[in-house]
Amino acid sequence: MLNNRKRRNNFTLLRALKVIRREIEMEFFGYTEELLQVDSPQPAKLPEVTISASPSELRALAHFLWASADEMEAKGNQFEHEHFEFDPGSNPALVVSNPDAA
Repeated sequence: MLNNRKRRNNFTLLRALKVIRREIEMEFFGYTEELLQVDSPQPAKLPEVTISASPSELRALAHFLWASADEMEAKGNQFEHEHFEFDPGSNPALVVSNPDAA
C-alpha cells in the first residue's frame, strides 16, 4: 500500500513538474573566482548550478525561496532582490532577483 501511494505521489509530482517546466523562464547567473578579480565584474550566465548542502541548510534555503516568492508576489515589480545569508562569513552568496523589477 505504501509503495503504491509513494508511486502515485511521485507520478503526481512528475506531472506537476512537466507543467511547471513549460512555464519556467528563470535563469542562473554567477561569478567565478576569476570574474571577481576584475575591476567591474559582471555575472556570467550559468547553464547548471550544483548545491552541496546539509538537510538543514536545504530547508533554510527552501524557506528563504518561499518567503522571497511571497514577498515578490506581494510587492510585484517593486521587489528587486533579496540576499540569502546562512553564514555570511564563509558561505557563497545567493541572491534572488525579480526579472520584472522596476
